[in-house]
Amino acid sequence: MRCSWRSASAVPLIVLMGCTANHTLDLGITQSAPKQEIVLPTDDRAVIADKVGSAPTEVFKPIPWANPGTGSAGVIESIATDTGLDRDCRVFITTRQKLDGTDRVRGIACRSDPKHWTIDRLG
Repeated sequence: MRCSWRSASAVPLIVLMGCTANHTLDLGITQSAPKQEIVLPTDDRAVIADKVGSAPTEVFKPIPWANPGTGSAGVIESIATDTGLDRDCRVFITTRQKLDGTDRVRGIACRSDPKHWTIDRLG
């Protein structure tokens, strides 16, 4: 089908739409896939929690971590003290590389006793 183009003010939009029959119109609208819950093995959670808890809070540099038991590894990208909780907690972001890809995980690690930290929340 051949279309002759004229000024948009002289040609109604309906006529122009007829020239694009059998074509899709990309409006840049995308649908997000449902958010998958991040599941970290207990061993990975313990390694990450220990790294987050032992990190200095004054000056932060990315901290690599690895768990030979699960084959997972990553880098803790940021840590911030969470002052909104009653306990000693830190908000963190880490990557986790595994055989089928890389996840970027946000979480909260809290002190469980004077020497140990646990991950309380992921997501």
